[in-house]
Amino acid sequence: MKSLIQLNRSWWLILFLFVLMLVASIASTALGAVKLSLYDAFAVWFGDASPQAQFIIEEMRLPRTFIALLAGGCLAMSGGIFQAITRNSLASPDLIGISAGAGLGAVILILLAPSSPPGLLPLFAFAGGLLTAVVIYLLAWQKGVESTRLILIGIAVSSVCLAARDAVVLKAPDELDSALFWLAGSVWGKGSEQLSGVWIWAVALLGLGLWTARTLNVLQLGDETAKGLGIHVERTRLLITAIGVGLAGCAVAVAGNIGFVGLIAPHMARLLVGSDMKKILPASAILGALLTVAADTVGRVLIAPSEIPAGIFTSLIGCPYSLWLLRLERR
Repeated sequence: MKSLIQLNRSWWLILFLFVLMLVASIASTALGAVKLSLYDAFAVWFGDASPQAQFIIEEMRLPRTFIALLAGGCLAMSGGIFQAITRNSLASPDLIGISAGAGLGAVILILLAPSSPPGLLPLFAFAGGLLTAVVIYLLAWQKGVESTRLILIGIAVSSVCLAARDAVVLKAPDELDSALFWLAGSVWGKGSEQLSGVWIWAVALLGLGLWTARTLNVLQLGDETAKGLGIHVERTRLLITAIGVGLAGCAVAVAGNIGFVGLIAPHMARLLVGSDMKKILPASAILGALLTVAADTVGRVLIAPSEIPAGIFTSLIGCPYSLWLLRLERR
């Protein structure tokens, strides 16, 4: 009976977080340089809003809000997957270099082929992230992959990718301003065109991520136990890693590197719903989406009409949170 109550409590918490995410999304469509009422945000769905409000919300803020939701959800689920695979609470796509590799692939396409179709951006980001993941995995391999070694090598490879990314940016000065704003982690200037190029990939990969939950639960028991239960550990780990890379690549392709979401959200989810990946992954995705939408909304209203990238706010939260996690790990 007690376990049943705990189970129900976890799913009720996830439902509450989902409702909170919806409220934040509605507020995001109403707030900005041009302030609209919450009535306008609701009236758009029923065709009762003013023409100005209809245009601002449908053409500018609603696509941007959806992009923030997808980017935050993808980064958070990617972080949850990497933490489960490595069995290390400090693993996240930005820390181990996946986001840096995906960013390098996306920047190459943005700056060297700016007129390319939006649908190519997730592919280039995925290719960059996947290539980075392969390099990290090969360098970390020593009759298996040890999580601490993987993270340390990931940090080193991430530095190389960041240096290469900066070199590409400097080679294209005409696109420098917009590229730097994107690299800081922002959905500024994103609209229906960018959303159409990424949402199918993001939704599909989020579904695949949820599908891996049961296998991740088994992998966290240890390699020997997983092998005893009939799982081909290395092949399964590589497949799930590819899904995690794809999630991070989608997020980076459309919103740049929004730091620490992939680290913070899975931890918050674990504190709220326990250690079952079937609940951690959806809770992580919802929390990541909520954090990103809230950071984007604050960034565009704090010093309106200017904007502050969402990645700056998530970093301000994530830095002290990471120090707290390091202290816990040391204990």
